[in-house]
Amino acid sequence: EEGADLSRVIIGHSCGNSDLCYHFDILKRGANVGLDRIGYGVFMPDEIRLGVAMSAIAAGYASQVMLSQDMTSQYYGASPEMVKAIEIRGQLGYEYIMTDFIPKLREAGVSERSIEACLVDLPRRFLGY
Repeated sequence: EEGADLSRVIIGHSCGNSDLCYHFDILKRGANVGLDRIGYGVFMPDEIRLGVAMSAIAAGYASQVMLSQDMTSQYYGASPEMVKAIEIRGQLGYEYIMTDFIPKLREAGVSERSIEACLVDLPRRFLGY
């Protein structure tokens, strides 16, 4: 109601919430949801994230679903012990989203165009490139 351009808003860490109504309320208003802790199972299993992503994409919101991963075991300078402790908590390497999560979307029938909308188009639009 203050006039903000909601297409320039991403509600980060939305993937910590499994309630589809929560996500659809954000999406219907024109804002974006950040499913940005992919691979970080401590807060939410990826099966739930997959379900949220697939539901939003199936409803026509692929261009408003940011798929990313901000938690990883590959911290610069981390000792092997620290990396192991991080991995035990469910954090994975940077490649996980592309090697595990995206193939699961494909297996579920999500189109390459929809995946590109989430991984390329939205970040490009959001960041102004």
